[in-house]
Amino acid sequence: MYTTFRLVIAEWAMSLPLNHPVVLKKARAKLDYHVGPHESSDYCTIGGYDVPPSTMLIVNAWTIHRDAKLWEDPERRRSCPGAGLANRVMGLALATLIQCFEWERISEEEVDVTEGNGLTMPKVKPLEAMCKARERMLNVLSKL
Repeated sequence: MYTTFRLVIAEWAMSLPLNHPVVLKKARAKLDYHVGPHESSDYCTIGGYDVPPSTMLIVNAWTIHRDAKLWEDPERRRSCPGAGLANRVMGLALATLIQCFEWERISEEEVDVTEGNGLTMPKVKPLEAMCKARERMLNVLSKL
């Protein structure tokens, strides 16, 4: 099974590690050693919900940005208030992809890293890669 990335930043961020499997393996080993699964360590309450230990919490930013209790006109077009945050968390997103999944190229050929035309600097050929959940992450991912 393979997946196609159309998020330009994610395409570029995953292309080079896929072309350098030794580096990808080293990055995964470092993540396993220093991070491990990211879960709550104790009981806590978030937004009025009781969260038990060993729970992975995923925030739905899209909903928060359109919450009428927080914004005067939640559907009004405005610049993304999370753009700065997105720039800072791309590394975390890449680390999560490496930590949770085994990645391989779909063929022996290296991933094409030719730049295309456009404002967002897309790749000429979209990234296609094979991935499967890592055995040690199945328990964590099955809770999502």
